[in-house]
Amino acid sequence: MYGLFSLQSAVVEAVKEAVADYRLKNSHGDLVPVNVYPGFIPRDGAGEIDAERVTDYPSVIVQASGAEHTWEDGTVQVRLLVGVADSSPDMQGHQDALNVIDSITRRFFRYRILVNAFPLAMPYHWQTLDYDTFPVFVGIITSTWRIETPQSAHADTVYDD
Repeated sequence: MYGLFSLQSAVVEAVKEAVADYRLKNSHGDLVPVNVYPGFIPRDGAGEIDAERVTDYPSVIVQASGAEHTWEDGTVQVRLLVGVADSSPDMQGHQDALNVIDSITRRFFRYRILVNAFPLAMPYHWQTLDYDTFPVFVGIITSTWRIETPQSAHADTVYDD
């Protein structure tokens, strides 16, 4: 049985594949690959935030963010935070964020089962922020994946919902 970390790692790998060919502007205006981080942007040390990495755009942060189980099976929500920097006055960083969201969404829907263990489930939701965050443009994907519910060691136990 695969665990939650395996699911998050599989989503990270799928996102890396989806954005592998992208080169977008970083906060200095240079074209760079999209960074993909599991959980959070890494820190420089305990208690200190690496100031250079906090603005390390473009990036996608992948977080297993919640789950629901029944006695038969379960689902896990995995949140993806897409961040793109673009200080151009035309504010087209919004379009770059949408393109990243679209590539990830297409990857998930084309290959709906990750590592032969985690099928994509519904609901699937994405959004952009509805307020001005210039020069950073943010998108959020909430994907849902089926997971196995651990079974009781007591096979004869009957559970009521």
